[in-house]
Amino acid sequence: VSAVDIGWRAVFETGMAPDPADRYQDMDSWLEAVLGALGENRGESASRDRVEVASHSINPYRGLASFQPEDAHLFFGRDDLVARLVESLSQQPVLVVGGASGSGKSSLVRAGLIPAVASGSLKESRRWPVLLFTPRSEPLKELAYHLDRAARSATQMGTRPVSADDLASSPSAARLAAATVTDSAGGLLMVIDQFEELFTQVPSRDV
Repeated sequence: VSAVDIGWRAVFETGMAPDPADRYQDMDSWLEAVLGALGENRGESASRDRVEVASHSINPYRGLASFQPEDAHLFFGRDDLVARLVESLSQQPVLVVGGASGSGKSSLVRAGLIPAVASGSLKESRRWPVLLFTPRSEPLKELAYHLDRAARSATQMGTRPVSADDLASSPSAARLAAATVTDSAGGLLMVIDQFEELFTQVPSRDV
């Protein structure tokens, strides 16, 4: 950054600040900084009237954070890969998405695959509940919680609660709870992000 013209140096230093809180928080503040740099480098003739930039109150950049399902409208460039994932799901019920750390796996699934399935890319998938969670240190509790919520939502009535103890004592309990959902909704999309936590955060005796 030190080699950059002094008029632009502050723009880059702020945009690439290590702490996200120190970066531009919206397009308006970024635009003000860019116009200021243009004014120094190209004269005061640079103005808002000569630069047409869309102004948004939401920062579309997530830095190191993953895109979420609600960020689908900001997620671009992975359409072909999302289509391949959807095609794979149409042929088999289990899909593993792997890759190097930081390569965008979570964003791909959360902001790409989940919205695609929710929009009906698979047969009747518009009706499918989506269970999205990470294993954390107690994966059976996480699974039981999300299965129980999905079952209650799908049937619109009270059902026997699913507990971690149920899943631990009888693996088929998870299948039965999932079947309750699919019978009512026609299907179910379960996404277990950070699956490796089963091996990194859970005692080996519980895996």
